[in-house]
Amino acid sequence: NLEFQEPLQMQRYQAPRGGQKDFYIPHFDWIPSRPRVATMLIYLEDVEEGGETIFPLVRLNTTARNGQHYNREQAETLAVSLWNAGICDIPAADRIWLGMTPKKGSAVLFYSLNPGGKMDALSIHGSCPVIKGRKTVLQQWLSSIWMAPVYSPDIQALYRYPKWDSKSVLCLDSSGNNRPLVR
Repeated sequence: NLEFQEPLQMQRYQAPRGGQKDFYIPHFDWIPSRPRVATMLIYLEDVEEGGETIFPLVRLNTTARNGQHYNREQAETLAVSLWNAGICDIPAADRIWLGMTPKKGSAVLFYSLNPGGKMDALSIHGSCPVIKGRKTVLQQWLSSIWMAPVYSPDIQALYRYPKWDSKSVLCLDSSGNNRPLVR
């Protein structure tokens, strides 16, 4: 149902510049204040090297789901330990976990909850640093709560926010002026 979508978000990761690397350490998209049921990542361009989306607790070539038995804290501790140990530096041919190489036009859909409605520890994921080139991804989250549409007359976008309050939302028009949002 479209009413349960959060706004599309675009994220860009670039190759190292001045010692800075763009990456995202392993994390869950589901948190109590933002109960996301599913995530879809849509890759908008090919990456020359690096930038894989990794699922460190999902093992390749197996149907075993042992990682699902971890609670949130255990899954985060294990995934961050793997990250700190250099999980992204291991050659792709030697990896034993699921990694998605960004390819223009491809997408990844995964669920944050299992069929019983509990958080799925296997949904923990991260983005390895881009080594060469650039990674641009659209992120679409599906929530378990209704996302009220919010419109602004001067802005060429649709905004959605679960606890809409016109006083707490700041909005600038194309001239940089504050504009009221209308529902």
